[in-house]
Amino acid sequence: MFVLRLLRNPMFMVSSLFTLGILFSSIGYYFIKNDVTPVVGLLYDENGELLKHPYSPMDYPPFGTDHFGRPLLNLILIGSKYTLGIAFVVAFLRLCMSAVIGVFLGMFVPKWKKWIASVVDASNYFPATLLGYFILVWVMIYSKRFGNVYTYSLLEHYALFVTVFTLIAIPTISVLVMNETDRIMKKEFIEGVKVLGAGKRQIIRKHLMPYLVPQFCMIFLRELVQVLLLLAHLGLLMIFVGGYAYQKDMYNVTREFSISNEWSGLLGLWWEFIWAGSPWITAVPVLFFTVTILSVKMALIGFEKEYNNAEFMPRVKRKPLERTNKIPTKADFQSDSVDFNKKHSVNE
Repeated sequence: MFVLRLLRNPMFMVSSLFTLGILFSSIGYYFIKNDVTPVVGLLYDENGELLKHPYSPMDYPPFGTDHFGRPLLNLILIGSKYTLGIAFVVAFLRLCMSAVIGVFLGMFVPKWKKWIASVVDASNYFPATLLGYFILVWVMIYSKRFGNVYTYSLLEHYALFVTVFTLIAIPTISVLVMNETDRIMKKEFIEGVKVLGAGKRQIIRKHLMPYLVPQFCMIFLRELVQVLLLLAHLGLLMIFVGGYAYQKDMYNVTREFSISNEWSGLLGLWWEFIWAGSPWITAVPVLFFTVTILSVKMALIGFEKEYNNAEFMPRVKRKPLERTNKIPTKADFQSDSVDFNKKHSVNE
């Protein structure tokens, strides 16, 4: 069975458990600690001398602290549920909406397929990062810089990000599903089903979906990677969920901090530390983005490997064998033998 083979695939299982482990650890931290971040006080070395702030991973393992004295591990853990939550929700919505639109275009609007594919291919030359930036910049920057307040709450920010991130990729994925539907519809068994009188709904339900469902799983994993990359790119442009506020750091200097601790917000606000003598602060969100993207990519490779080794054929209902109460006799087992000693006539 394909699912059991997939669960026995070490590449798929290890990468999936890693990604889901981070997500559920973040959710568990919220219910146990209520997302409270401790502040590390003064630390001294072996000689009794005061250590310089912010603390490096050697002074405060495993990742050190930021300029407010907060452990980076706690901040990453708190922001994981927002980053991975957006990625899972957006990838799922992209897949569901594109599947409906793509199958509809492939089955019911065959004359427009070339025209739609040409328009969408031309629009793909415009980077999705810039498109997302131009749409979301008025939410994140204008109201904060010119009014010093955010117009929308955290939940409304989250809904806006999910909506924009979903709509950006709908045309591309819909064309992908439409082309895959068109490829399957040209197979010989589909022609045979049509000759036998099957309608389009029956073809979709019984003959098209068994082939498309594994493709949908692979599209979902690919979109997870794309959403994480888009979050990282927009974070560098100061576009992230939750926004930022101001607070005085350990040196009594007013600095910005991410309200939600979402990874792209940490990346954008901590990017300056790569040149300020504390590069580990910038490296931590980069590390988690990279490792999570690689783990999802490994899950995709494991899924594709098992999918290529499996055979996905539409299920055919077989008639049960007829049973009779008749006891077989010797005549039932008597084979049609040939007596070579018998003399046959020429006409036999």
